[in-house]
Formats: sequence, structure tokens, C-alpha cells
Amino acid sequence: MMLSASLDPVDVPAGEHEKSMSTLEVSSSDTSDREVQLQVTGPAAGWSWIVPATLLVPAGATASARIVFSPPGGAKLPAGSVPFGITVTGGTEPLVAQGTVGIREFHDLFMALRPAHAVVSSGSSHRLTVENRGNAVVRADLDATASADVGGPAERQLTVTVDPPSIVVEPGDSAEAVVTVEALARPRRRMGGQHRFEIVVRPVGAPAKTVTGRLPEPSRRAAPRAPAIAGVLVLVLVGGLGLRATVLSGGESRPGASEPAPDAACPAEGHLGSASDGNREQPTASGYTFLSAGGEGGCFPARFNPCEPVSYVLNDALAPPGGVAEVREAIARVAEATGIAIVDAGTSDEQLAISRSPYQPERYGQRWAPILIGWSALGAAADPGAAADVIVVGRGRPLTVDNVLVSGVLELNVDAVRDRSSGAPLPSGFGRGVTTGRVILHELGHVFGLGHPSGRDQLMYAELAEHTLPEAEFGIGDRAGLRLLGAEAGCVDVPPLPPGPVTPR
Repeated sequence: MMLSASLDPVDVPAGEHEKSMSTLEVSSSDTSDREVQLQVTGPAAGWSWIVPATLLVPAGATASARIVFSPPGGAKLPAGSVPFGITVTGGTEPLVAQGTVGIREFHDLFMALRPAHAVVSSGSSHRLTVENRGNAVVRADLDATASADVGGPAERQLTVTVDPPSIVVEPGDSAEAVVTVEALARPRRRMGGQHRFEIVVRPVGAPAKTVTGRLPEPSRRAAPRAPAIAGVLVLVLVGGLGLRATVLSGGESRPGASEPAPDAACPAEGHLGSASDGNREQPTASGYTFLSAGGEGGCFPARFNPCEPVSYVLNDALAPPGGVAEVREAIARVAEATGIAIVDAGTSDEQLAISRSPYQPERYGQRWAPILIGWSALGAAADPGAAADVIVVGRGRPLTVDNVLVSGVLELNVDAVRDRSSGAPLPSGFGRGVTTGRVILHELGHVFGLGHPSGRDQLMYAELAEHTLPEAEFGIGDRAGLRLLGAEAGCVDVPPLPPGPVTPR
């Protein structure tokens, strides 16, 4: 059997968070059709894939496959040429087509301000950390401004200084500066409100980046007493738009319902779950539900394209000890349940917002934005949009375009407690009971398209404290739903990139 293989182009240019492609052509001079297997090898194999991985080469003809390269960000991938090979097996002897990926220079700054919040007295000191996660040296000036929020204490004058005023940071290294906020005048009365200050990092040859701090002005008014937490603790995770994971007291058991038989022609029928704040009627399916569906007759659940990797980034500025490892463990479990390759694309300083745009070319390049996962200090006070005894512990949301999931966001509350009276935090890990691992898995289920079923034996059941699953793991119904959102359901067409910003749905 005579086979030959060639690449076009052989040298592939690529930038951070950008997809680049090359075409592999396999030609046969044999008299019969041949099936060959294709595999990417070399240093670029960890962030590239080939479609299809099995190729049927007609007798005396040529067949082609596409190699997609998606280099990760970070200082570990310096500018320059990275070799790769495509191994073709199935003939008399393996073939190898060789090429290179040319990595362009890029800038990636991550900034953290600690503490991010402080009470104004005579002054406040903060530490700014600037980490260079790009592959080029960063030389930057540091500027600062301060202002009062609308309705805030305008009579309090502040000055903000940064020392040193400029920094030089090697790739993979970090630099620190001290930010000092001083009050120039004491207010005549303590009236509450907030001051905001911004530190602007202006690197040479790259866009400026800003990190914001807030300084609440204390008030004479006594803080309202939090209502006592009594009865059974129930974690309510509200699915749909602006999903929220919350802790509340009491609550009645929700009766289960019979499971509609799955319909291959209309998999979403009878399996649509609840939306935010219970605006949709209670779920009828006990095993699994989907957040949304479309297509002909509204039969097909919204999902990611499982035939290409789904990437995510972490904003780990406020990550608790072990938090990043828990997220990665939860991601691995979702990947195993769906059959989707979920790729760690590094870190991001994008601010967490449930209403984030799924397309941010200035930050992530010409592609749909990766899923954003991170932690915020949302406090342990009552959720203003819910009952007085509700504590937000997390929020997750898929971002949908034309009934296809293209991105998502998961925001976790570092201040979450089991109840305000004791101040006891949620236990970490994936063990028994209500844990941070259980919350992360549940919210990732929402990000990948699952809603709330009516069966308590599923991890996606709304009230976590009523789960009958002892460990933090997906139930049988959860896994069935994830399979229908994953590789077993086949490829979907990803919507084309828009010419401008996208309003998330």
C-alpha cells in the first residue's frame, strides 16, 4: 500500500487564545480504499487536535483532515517555533508529516489588590500584585485615582499614591506595589456610602489595565440584625438566567413526579427545567432536565459543540485555599460525564459578571469567550433579591447564541456560610453533605445546560440539603442528561462570530 502525507501550511502562525489551522492531505496509490488513524505528536500535541481522527482514503485518491491549534496563554509558552508531527497509521509503515507552530509575542497581565475593601478612617494601605503571564517582558507605569460613589460622602477628600510608580516584570514573574489611600479631611458627620479608587497599569506596547478598590464609609446606624437561622438548612440553586446557589432555612419537601420516557426524535420534550427564581413551572422529569431548548418544535436542548474542546479561564484573585483544585476536579468530572474535552486556558483578570458578553475579541481574540470561573466576596448578608434568610453561595449561567452554548460564567462566593448565626463556612471537598465541591458540580451542570429535576437522588435537584446522594457526585439521571448534552448527541454547528459585542441570553 502506497500512502503519502503533506501539510498546508507547514509553518502555522498562532497567537495567544487564537485558533489556527493546517490541512493534512493523505494520498493513496493503492487499488483499494484504506482507513487510516491520525494523531498529533510533539510539543504542540497538548493544545491541538485533528478532525477527523480516522480518515477513509479512497483508492487512488486523496482525503484530508483539519488540524486545529489553540495555544494556551502564559509564560510557559515563549515566542518562537513549536514543532509538531501528524502520525498516519494504517498503511504498511507509519507516516509522519512534520510542521511548526509559530507563537507570536503576547502580553497577559493579572492584577490583584489585597485587601480589595477597607474602612475609611485616617488612611488605608493595600498591596497591588502584578503578575506577568505573557511571554514578553512588561515595563509599565502605575497611576491612581479616587472618587466617591453617587450618593456617597463627597465631603471626604482622598489622595491615592502608588509606590513604586513604575515596574519591570519578567515573563512568569510578578511585582508588587504599595497603594496608600489617605483622608485629607474628616467628615462633619458619618453618613455612609463608598469611595472607589482605581489603579491603572500602563504597559509599554500593550493596552492599559485597571483594578478597582472600594472603601465603605461607616455609618452611625446600627447594622440590622440577621434573622435567626432555624430548621433544616436547604441549599436552593436557582437555575436559568442568572442562576444562584443560596442557603435558606426551612422549606417543604417537593413531591417527585413520574419520569417522561425519553424521545429520540424530541429529547427535550418533558425535560425542561426551572428558570431563575422559579418563574417556570416545576419540573416534570425526576431524572434530568434542560435549561432551554430550540430547533424544530423546541425539541433539542441547548448545548456546547462536543466535537471541539470547550475552554475555561479562572479568575483566581480571591480563590480560597484548595479552591482552584476543586474546580479542576469538578471540570474533570463534567468532562468524563459529557465526553467533551474541557481545556484549561489559564487565568484571566476579567471581572465576574453573570451578564458578561460571550464575545470579547479585545480580551480573548477572534473566538467565543471561554467559560469564566472565579470567586467574589458577595458577603454573608441576605440576598436582596430573595427572602430575608437567603445567602448567596454561587451563581452559574450558560451563554447561548442561536440555541447553542458558546460560553458561560460561574461565580462562587468566598464569604458563603452554612448559617449566619454561627458563621460556619461550607466544608470543602466532595465528601458527604453540603460541600463547596457539591456546589461547584451543581453549578457546572447549569453552565453545561442542565436544569433542576424533581428527584432528590440527583445532584441537580434544587435543594442541596435534601439530596439523598451521600457523596458529591452526579446521579444516574444527571449522567443521562449530560450524555444528551455531550458527545453522544453528535456535533452541533457553532454560530459564526458577530461583527460586534453580543448581548448574552
